[in-house]
Amino acid sequence: MSRKKTKHRSGVKPSGADDAMRRLAPPPALVWPSAFRVHAPAADIAVIPERRATARAAAEPAVQEEVKRVLLSRYTPVAFLVDDAFHILYVQGRLPQILLRDAGVPASNLLRLVNDPLAIVIRAALLTAKSEDRTVRRQTQCAINGRPMGLGIEVLSMRVESDRRRRYLVLFKLDNALPSGAASPDGQLAFSEAPVKPAPEAECRTCSKVADSDDALAVAKKDIQAANEELVSANRKLRERNLQVSGTIDDMSNLLSSAEIPIVMLDMKLRIRRYTPPAERAFGVAYGDIGHSLLGLKLNVGVPELQEILRSVLAGFGPRHLEVRDQKERWYSLWFRPYKTKENSIAGVVLSMIDITERKSGIRQLEMARDYAEAIVDTVNDSLLILNRNLKVVRASRSYYALFGDAPSEVEGKSIYELGRGRWNVPALRKPLSTLAAAKTPFSSLELDFVVPKLGSRMLAVSGRVVPYESDSGINIVLVIEDVSLRKEAAEAAALRKSEARQRDFVANVSHELLTPITAIKGYAESLTGGALEIPDQRVKFTEIIEKHADRLSQLVEDLLQLSSHDEGRARSTAESVPLRAHIDKMVRGLAPVARKRAISIVVRMPRSLRVAMNRSELAQVVQNLCENAIKYNNRNGRVYIQARQVGRRAVVSFRDTGIGIPKEDLPRIFDRFHRAENARRNTERGTGLGLSIVRSILTNRGCRVWAESDLGKGSIIFFTLPLVEKPRRRVRGAVRHLVAS
Repeated sequence: MSRKKTKHRSGVKPSGADDAMRRLAPPPALVWPSAFRVHAPAADIAVIPERRATARAAAEPAVQEEVKRVLLSRYTPVAFLVDDAFHILYVQGRLPQILLRDAGVPASNLLRLVNDPLAIVIRAALLTAKSEDRTVRRQTQCAINGRPMGLGIEVLSMRVESDRRRRYLVLFKLDNALPSGAASPDGQLAFSEAPVKPAPEAECRTCSKVADSDDALAVAKKDIQAANEELVSANRKLRERNLQVSGTIDDMSNLLSSAEIPIVMLDMKLRIRRYTPPAERAFGVAYGDIGHSLLGLKLNVGVPELQEILRSVLAGFGPRHLEVRDQKERWYSLWFRPYKTKENSIAGVVLSMIDITERKSGIRQLEMARDYAEAIVDTVNDSLLILNRNLKVVRASRSYYALFGDAPSEVEGKSIYELGRGRWNVPALRKPLSTLAAAKTPFSSLELDFVVPKLGSRMLAVSGRVVPYESDSGINIVLVIEDVSLRKEAAEAAALRKSEARQRDFVANVSHELLTPITAIKGYAESLTGGALEIPDQRVKFTEIIEKHADRLSQLVEDLLQLSSHDEGRARSTAESVPLRAHIDKMVRGLAPVARKRAISIVVRMPRSLRVAMNRSELAQVVQNLCENAIKYNNRNGRVYIQARQVGRRAVVSFRDTGIGIPKEDLPRIFDRFHRAENARRNTERGTGLGLSIVRSILTNRGCRVWAESDLGKGSIIFFTLPLVEKPRRRVRGAVRHLVAS
């Protein structure tokens, strides 16, 4: 059916803007079903011949589509789809001519299409929607045929999933809008004041057709509403699903970009699908390699039989693992895992690498440390046994096998008490070993007699210590077994030689000390018998000298006998409670005449409450020897200070003089027998040389200590300790209980 050409009702030629609207608007349908006649402007459709409507024609799809088109053209607002620059992308409907520019050139920009006042309002609304990302509504007024009309402008922001660019839908709504196409000669919409009265017959036919059209429109409206509700529900579900998918995609994108693990994904043809950023450095891939086969790329890591491994993973033989090294000598743990879909089918391969350079370096260092420790264990001359927590042998050194002649199969994995037919199963060793395994208490130099094959009875020194291993629950016990038989024999031989040397020195010193007074006595006795006896002066003098040397000889013999008895332990007598201050005061008063001859004063400073557990005669001998030495080796007008204080359960006593002092090289030997410092030999009279030796012998037999300090030229200090008398404990509780019981 051809469409009739009609002139514009206003008789005015359309302007350029109107022509642009016609070009941008979608063309209306040209063929309508003959059963309907819809009133439409002459500019839009042609006149259709009238036909009787049938029920069959009402159900045709073409009729429904035409009804929807008419409804959209008449009842939907005029809409323009524009981009950020106001370029028109799509047009629905037509604006009144009064709102357009009077230009002869078609315009593709919305702001150039409408007049200036309306362009200002549209620009402001669109900029607000663009900056605040929301729907913007504006209300303005315009004059159509001299009558003011309300014009509503609504701008909506739109975005499509396939295209992230933003578009804007501009809607125009006229309040009480006039029929489109009725324009006056001056460009405004024209309205007829008096309605045209149709003929009665035509009016009846028109009413009948209008009623049919209203029924069809009502049915179409319900269909459209139902379809619209379905579309809205489907759109809402689709939007929610799109949001979930978008969130999942964002999560996966952030996960892949944030992961510091090199990962490369391949498809079934071994082409690169995607990879993580660290894979560029590790594998040596680039963005341009996506879509290319991995086998054709030169990777930074050397993977032997790469194609065979990838094919085996695709074939479903499970993941594969390799340790590879790159060009910079860094080690990686490379995994090949299948890429599985939701249906659990293999759709590719996933390659992932972890840098294990530090771990490999740590393993190498541990291996080197282990080899180093094993070399030390096998190198030392002492026998070593390494036991676990259950006292089973983990390892033994070569020296152990060489000493006992056992084989490794007879030692490793066996309990220590099962070795050598129970060689180590002795009570003296079981207790320290059990304590070591339970409480980690080490022991050392436990000397035991063992029968060693081919060597016989030997003295072995066993030492044990716990070495932490891996964790607190895992420990290793190291036993060091040393054959001390030869060393003990050598020590005994050295001690014997030293004792013999001391005996020789002692005999020589005693012989020298005894020979001096004997020689003097013999000489003066021969002089007396030779004639000096007849001379009174010489007789008395020689007799006094002989008596003096005899006294010295007698004192020397007594000291030797006393020293010998102390060495043998025969001289120790019963200890008694002695008031220290009173005893020392008594001894000082007895030595006062000797001190006055040298103008030496003796000062005693100690509490009177101190009571010591000593034998009185032994304590008197110690005090007398030390006090005589302090007076003998002191300077004239000097002083001797005797002090004592309580330290714990002992009293520390000191004898300090202001005399000549003792050289440092002689301090360690002043308590030896017959030893005298060089300055003491030159400046004082000769003594027996046994006084300090007797002091040390008496004190050591009582479990006391004695030592000396000196500053040459300023004096010496002799310190020694004495045991205090223990006070009896008060049994108050026992007495109370006894009274209560009675």
